[in-house]
Amino acid sequence: MKLEIYEPPEDAPEVESIVRLRLKSGKSNGVDLIAVDEDGEVLSQGRLCRIDNHGIRRAHCVDEDLGFDLDVDGRLVDLGM
Repeated sequence: MKLEIYEPPEDAPEVESIVRLRLKSGKSNGVDLIAVDEDGEVLSQGRLCRIDNHGIRRAHCVDEDLGFDLDVDGRLVDLGM
């Protein structure tokens, strides 16, 4: 394997941290939207919401370090709907 160290140009705009998202089939007839690391592994408190035949349900206790706007219960505030 070849490794390369990346140095952004000095005039490049600063990039915010990247959050990787993945859709994962749930236990029942639903799909979970989850935050994952570089290897595709689910991050602790990284389940964001469930989409199923009942609609979209926001997960509780989402990790605030992911950078999303959360309510007092740790749920996503704005799903863009």
